[in-house]
Amino acid sequence: MRDEPVDRVFISYSRKDGGTFAAGLREQLKCENLSIWQDIIALEGGRDWWSQIENALRSKTLQHFVLIVTPAALASPVVRREIRLARQEGKTVCPVRGPGLASLSTLPRWIGHVYDLDIKEQWTALLGVLREQSRQKRVPMMAPEPPDDFVERPSEFNALKTQLLDNKGDAVAITAALRGAGGYGKTTLAKALAHDADIQDAYFDGILWAALGEKPESLLLIISDLISRLTGAQPGLNTINAAASALGEALGDRRILLVVDDVWRGQDLSWFLKGGTSTTRLVTTRNDSTLPANSVRHSLDAMRDSEAFELIAKGLPAFSTQRRELTALAARLGEWPLLLKLVNGFLRDRAVKLRQALPAAIAAVNKRLDEKGLTAFDARNETERTKAVALTIGVSLELLETSSRDRFAELGIFAEEAHVPIGIVEYSWRDHLDEIETENLLSEFYGLSLLLGLDLDRRTLQVHDTIRHFLRGQTGTEGLVTMQRRLLRALDEIRGADHDESTKCYYYLYMPYHLAEANERERLDALLLDPSWLTAKLAATGNIAALVADYDQYGVGKGQKLIGRTLRLTAGICARDQRQLIPQLLGRLMANAIIATGFLEAARRSIVLPVILEQKLSLTPPGAEIIRLEGHSRAVAALCSLPDGRLASGSWDNTIQLWDLTTGTETGRIEGRCRPECGWNLVAGSPVT
Repeated sequence: MRDEPVDRVFISYSRKDGGTFAAGLREQLKCENLSIWQDIIALEGGRDWWSQIENALRSKTLQHFVLIVTPAALASPVVRREIRLARQEGKTVCPVRGPGLASLSTLPRWIGHVYDLDIKEQWTALLGVLREQSRQKRVPMMAPEPPDDFVERPSEFNALKTQLLDNKGDAVAITAALRGAGGYGKTTLAKALAHDADIQDAYFDGILWAALGEKPESLLLIISDLISRLTGAQPGLNTINAAASALGEALGDRRILLVVDDVWRGQDLSWFLKGGTSTTRLVTTRNDSTLPANSVRHSLDAMRDSEAFELIAKGLPAFSTQRRELTALAARLGEWPLLLKLVNGFLRDRAVKLRQALPAAIAAVNKRLDEKGLTAFDARNETERTKAVALTIGVSLELLETSSRDRFAELGIFAEEAHVPIGIVEYSWRDHLDEIETENLLSEFYGLSLLLGLDLDRRTLQVHDTIRHFLRGQTGTEGLVTMQRRLLRALDEIRGADHDESTKCYYYLYMPYHLAEANERERLDALLLDPSWLTAKLAATGNIAALVADYDQYGVGKGQKLIGRTLRLTAGICARDQRQLIPQLLGRLMANAIIATGFLEAARRSIVLPVILEQKLSLTPPGAEIIRLEGHSRAVAALCSLPDGRLASGSWDNTIQLWDLTTGTETGRIEGRCRPECGWNLVAGSPVT
């Protein structure tokens, strides 16, 4: 068994009409001394077939992806998955004309030139490409799949799609926006657009997805992830401004659709609007004021009668005979997708799971809504919407036992927009349920549409932000703190145990968040001053931005802030070599009296030998990169942040940060610019010569 494929060329084809051609091509390429991966000879019995394909396509050795273009291949879901992964991994896609392909004019644009191997010159050209290293840029596809119960909304879908494509079906570089209240289906419609064949054809350089939410945990981490998806490497950037500029550079002139989902604040969105002259931004938001003035705006409100009926009737038996009753029920819910899904979950539970007659199930849900006082409400009024959500969720919760309702309430403590590993939930609930019972209960929640997503293959779940707000409001501040502390007891056992990658990654990414939510400031301080935690988190997440984000959000006191600033200074180095983290911290902080000696001693103990350590201060410490300003009432200095994160003169129109030299902390910002010939030139304040 080979852990890492060593083959150079992957052959993708459909066995229906390309098997014989693929076998012949394989033998021809082998005669040219090219190593070939083809499923029929490479797949090993007893192992998951897709994981073997995925392993081959992710191999650094594999450089090229030869696609035998036939009618069956273009229609094959498996071949499409192979193509998508190959492009995401930066393999050179070499389309070869296969049997039965009558016309090339109908092929997707991204395919480009198709090699016809009956022409000697094209065979020679193909061999020339396959013998070289791949120079293909990565083509990311980050958009989640639309939900299983997706209902098409042609009017809104086509109107927005028309804006994203020109009259030739090519990409249009604009900023477009979907506006509407929470739960109205903005994210779902954006997912559907991202998976539309015409959109994917036009945006052939990739589709990026960034989910923000009301309070994004770390914009630096989100943007760094986008950059790594585009470049295949961790950027090692230390400021949000540098990351935003680097994202713009990585986008370049590529035809990319960048979806920025669930934007609450304009300042959060602004970081995604830099550079990328050929990039189209699709923004989903509840607030029009977050959008740039030149945005193309599309409102998304209640569903049409027919769409609302289709959603509320999904999966119900003999629903056509109850069209009038279901339509009236949908109208009562304001044709609001979130409420329609919740009530549909109730009806499916009664009519499918419990085999109750559909008319009786409809009557039961109407009775419960009557008892809870849900009457006609103004969907434009946030207070009335919030009340309607609470009442409708209450109907679904009545189907659960008390203990199950308690478990559901606990899902409100997880971070917004997070894909929560089921393994974390299992640990949290282990005093009440075993692993199978946990999975069954989560499936029940999902069946009732109480969860936004449940992926049993990847073993993750996601809570809709509107439902999360409801749960947190119902639980209250004291209840949330109690739940968070109960979860922390479970998380404490995860660090030293053997768990799947997603569970460990969540633990390291969100442990500071859960400590802060639990008001465990002392433990959070200890974590931020623990070198072994920093090392383990960098190893688990693979991203230095995740460490920087902790100190940006939770760092207090002089020591923690200095560590955070030091991490910024070393971000580029640690992105290239994680082993440099502790030596860099020691080398830059050894002479700083503000840092407690306990941190430095613990850092020295955590070092894995052999390693080269600084014995005298020679690396730039935090604070030494600043330049003293004159004419201020206290000791301050100016720091010019260039777009790539470096600190240097010669940049124009930058914000100057003011620092207190005695503490190394930022004290304010003023407008200014840097002149190479004489240092800093302040718009406000005394010039420095």
